Amino acid sequence: MNGQYKVRGGKLVSVDVTVAEDRIATAHVFGDFFLEPDDALEDLNAALVGMPVSSTAAELAAAVTARLEAR
Repeated sequence: MNGQYKVRGGKLVSVDVTVAEDRIATAHVFGDFFLEPDDALEDLNAALVGMPVSSTAAELAAAVTARLEAR
């Protein structure tokens, strides 16, 4: 699966995911953006793995936020 979002006049964010047993098996977030520190992207991707495919945007955001705050 692939999804993309572009902020009006701004950056493009894309994500590729694979699904197994109704859960995100792999996640790869990429695009035209900067993230500090650079290795936070690994945590962002890891936060999505294991989430149910039925997760809402808010649930996915909460998982990412929790993972990044635990750094």
